[in-house]
Amino acid sequence: MGDVKSSEFHPSLPDNRAELDGAKQEASMSIAEKAAAHVRAKEANRALMKDVFGKKEK
Repeated sequence: MGDVKSSEFHPSLPDNRAELDGAKQEASMSIAEKAAAHVRAKEANRALMKDVFGKKEK
């Protein structure tokens, strides 16, 4: 298939190249790297939620 984009097969199909590259990168990561990436993603999500919804008052 080479460098043929999925959208070239049929116009309604999405181009999933970024998703494929992400999956390949994740597959090559060690367990420690995956854990660290997960922690960073959770922290980024918390920061986003705080920005969107504001700080919760107790």
